[in-house]
Amino acid sequence: MMHYKRRLIPVNLLDIPAVETWLADLAEKGLFLVSSGNYFAKFETAEPAKVTYRLEVTANPFLRADPDNKKILFFQEFGWEYVCTFGNYFHVYRSELENPPEIHTDPKQQAQAFARICLAQAFAAMLLFGMLFYTLHSSILSLANIVKLGLPILFALLFWISLPIVCAAQSFRLYRIYRRLKNGAHLEHSSDYRNRLPLRYLQRIVPMTAFIIILASVYGLTIISNKSERLEIPESFPMVSLAEIEQEDSLRLAPSGGYGNCILHSQTFLAPEQYTVRQTASVNGRQWADDSDRVYSPFLTMELYRLRFPALAGPTLHSLKRHSTRYGIWEKETWEGFGTEEAYLYTSTESPGQQQVFLRTGDTVICLDYRGESDIRPFLPEFIALAQADFPAIEP
Repeated sequence: MMHYKRRLIPVNLLDIPAVETWLADLAEKGLFLVSSGNYFAKFETAEPAKVTYRLEVTANPFLRADPDNKKILFFQEFGWEYVCTFGNYFHVYRSELENPPEIHTDPKQQAQAFARICLAQAFAAMLLFGMLFYTLHSSILSLANIVKLGLPILFALLFWISLPIVCAAQSFRLYRIYRRLKNGAHLEHSSDYRNRLPLRYLQRIVPMTAFIIILASVYGLTIISNKSERLEIPESFPMVSLAEIEQEDSLRLAPSGGYGNCILHSQTFLAPEQYTVRQTASVNGRQWADDSDRVYSPFLTMELYRLRFPALAGPTLHSLKRHSTRYGIWEKETWEGFGTEEAYLYTSTESPGQQQVFLRTGDTVICLDYRGESDIRPFLPEFIALAQADFPAIEP
């Protein structure tokens, strides 16, 4: 009965001498490669033996596939047995001969094969840099989201930034191999990889741990969000009522505890107190003034953040402002003299009735999004008063 063991790959997949030496060392311990992924390799246990391994560049770096039978049979004639595909770039062959003939004897011809995977790796690096630029430009990983979602999203940002950098470094490594071969120098097949093992294990474990933390964080945030959206707003909760702004006798609020009339309370390291209050209503017999024949249904959403570090309040305010007003055309008003460090009103010129207020006082940032036909300017003192209010803890 065959027994198999899995091992974390402790060497760089593109470090050919290190991979070949590592596989040969394990064979002398009775572990023979069967298959491989990007992080773990599977080995069959057998009697220890001295085995030589070689990596052969795949025909298509964008497709993980076994070599054709013609090539496998050709290499078998020289004592090389096909083992598996290593990543997307290499096929692994092994020989039990004492001094097997080399698979490649012409470095310049081998350089052509490395040119393909070098271009593929460079393309992957450029694609990742483009995706990173888009992610940062779209404010998905903005300071506001880091404050809202906590340190896991910051950890995800650092992890995401490292991906294109690592990919670019791998591309440079392949290019150096390509240049070496093109100049007529043969590849090396032995490496003293053991001195770098602690660093390589760390480089393997950290990304996997980061990925698990990110998934767990996203799952946890989803659970909290789903529970919090159904919470009712306590009568004593500090807020500016939508009914007070509208002054309509026939105003009807949406069902309490639903998505349109609810409260969300959450905590992160950077913002120990976070409150989001959503209010939605409708007015029977009244329509929007834009001749759309739609029932007049104003809404008001308030987001309040109490930050652990007051120095973050200013950058968080401007991050929220950029995120909320990045689409459309807005008229900006700066309010001064109300006892607040910063206060702004943004009025949409494309969506009549949409107004947004951003203000900062001490360690508190407030963002309000209003859609209706009333003027919210007279309520600025009440908005500012919320920054000094005591908010009760709301449990999901």
